[in-house]
Amino acid sequence: MGVFAHPDDESLLAGGVLAQHAAAGARTAVVTTVWAADSPRAAHLADALDKLGAGKPRMLGYADARNPSSAPGRPRLIDAPLDETVARLVHHLRSFRPDIVTTHDGLGRMTGHPDHRRTHQITLLACEAAGLPHLYPEAGDPWQPQALYAATHPDSGVGELAPLLTDVGKSVLCIPDEYVTTVVDVTQWVAVKWRAILAHQGEVARERSLPGILARLPAETRRDPPRPATRSSNPSTSHDSRPGRSRATHTGSPPEAARPLPASPGLRTVRLTRNNPRRKVRT
Repeated sequence: MGVFAHPDDESLLAGGVLAQHAAAGARTAVVTTVWAADSPRAAHLADALDKLGAGKPRMLGYADARNPSSAPGRPRLIDAPLDETVARLVHHLRSFRPDIVTTHDGLGRMTGHPDHRRTHQITLLACEAAGLPHLYPEAGDPWQPQALYAATHPDSGVGELAPLLTDVGKSVLCIPDEYVTTVVDVTQWVAVKWRAILAHQGEVARERSLPGILARLPAETRRDPPRPATRSSNPSTSHDSRPGRSRATHTGSPPEAARPLPASPGLRTVRLTRNNPRRKVRT
């Protein structure tokens, strides 16, 4: 299960991994924390998830921190009561019962968007709470994912992308390569990932959005093969926004990357297990 803030984050950060798992016959799902279910972006999300084989949209429906009109009448995600948002995500975790969850890193996916950071926080809390029977009993029978990954961007993975973002006034927040503990080669599914990114038509049309920036790149640049990435024997993921690459840090796109949660650069990888949700794993 992927838990991401905005419609398009799932395709950019984990599109290759979602397509890979769906192709292998695994059940996949995506929870999106902001934008209303009746908005145009929700329709684009449904199209993208269909291409990735990730089921129907599961939207919490909160408003974007920078665009209250994204969910009229609803609080912004960053203003909503934390207990409420965690409880709603716990319901999805217990309903779908995923073994693995991936979400944003603690930096807020390179640009530091507040919705990304808040979604990271909510997911970390919900994955632990979902396994505790006395918390949110109305949300269903307890279920704790075996692992939580934070999709992230290592220093070595943003060389070509960084100036494209800074040119439009966006920040570039990365983690040291040594914090990346898992890299997944998604070359075989790069075309699927591209189709999912391009399904977000409204974002593709925007000058400053990442789908728009990527869509305007020359085709030969978009198809550039991945460079070698830092690897570790420990389970975890980071991310390079070029469709053929995925990295992860385990908390958690050739490769998508991740590291285990908490994914704050100053902390070590954490792998969640049913027996010990805070067992630390060396990176």
